[in-house]
Amino acid sequence: MSKTSKSFPDYYQFGRVEFVLVVNDVANLDANGRESDVFSTGDVDWYLNVGLNKLKNGKALSAFIYCKPLDVASAWKVDGEFRIVLEDQEDEKQSIARQMCFSFQSDQCENRGWNNFLMCSEALDEERGFVKDGALSFRVMIGVSSIDGFDSPKYFNFTVDDPQFSDTILAVDEFKFHVNKMIISVHSPVLAKLMSPVENGTEIYIENVDRQEFEVFLQLLYAVPVRIQKSNVAGLLEMAIKFETYGLKLLCEEFLKYAEQLGEMTALEVVQLAGEHRLNSVVKYVLNFAKSAEELKEKFENFEGLSAETIREIAMKTLSFA
Repeated sequence: MSKTSKSFPDYYQFGRVEFVLVVNDVANLDANGRESDVFSTGDVDWYLNVGLNKLKNGKALSAFIYCKPLDVASAWKVDGEFRIVLEDQEDEKQSIARQMCFSFQSDQCENRGWNNFLMCSEALDEERGFVKDGALSFRVMIGVSSIDGFDSPKYFNFTVDDPQFSDTILAVDEFKFHVNKMIISVHSPVLAKLMSPVENGTEIYIENVDRQEFEVFLQLLYAVPVRIQKSNVAGLLEMAIKFETYGLKLLCEEFLKYAEQLGEMTALEVVQLAGEHRLNSVVKYVLNFAKSAEELKEKFENFEGLSAETIREIAMKTLSFA
């Protein structure tokens, strides 16, 4: 976890999400700005927009969080807080952070943020450490404390050591997840093997995983209906394979099969991810949507990053139109 995240609460009843938007080619940033991928807490989607705002005293970076509840017809309200951090690439202590408690409502504007997050002259100053390879990095933390007007799942609190609900600690870096051994073991034979020989209350260190991705993984094991989407499918698929959670792997595969049709991912993004994890059935399924060799060529013009097996499947599908 980034040090800039440490003072931000680890748990919110209706979800917490953290992500990074890298703004490349800063010199060409305009008022329309750049948008992050979409991330979710329950049935609420979030994204960050960073743009350029012309002020009397010069140009400034604007930064706004957008809130989009799903399928809400009536009046609604989402309360919580968010933090946006412009990261200093050389010295994290010099990063610039802005934080706000928010109340998004259906009859008000859909975004909250700052027209003047930081003057461009400061952000682009070579003596500061914000710019690296022509890019700025914005870290976002969002926590939702309450909702009204629609239903959204409540998240399990793994930060609490309650003997009624937990008997084992899974530690990732400095963070401790208080979990129930039986619930975890039912879903993952790998974690079951790690936990079986240890006494209750023992810390078990989980290596080579991202803390946030691991928490989303645990929420799903606890039957919290976290939505699989472009922003988390790669991490969840990696967790499913690493910890042999077959059910989650199937859910990721089903999402990937239809991600292009739903506008979540491009066909190239899907087959690249599927190929990396040897999901040949997903690759073939996506390729079958193509109606001609020309369509295949257009979708997969760039083979860079594709596995040899995936390239072979594309070639075979192309030949089938001959």
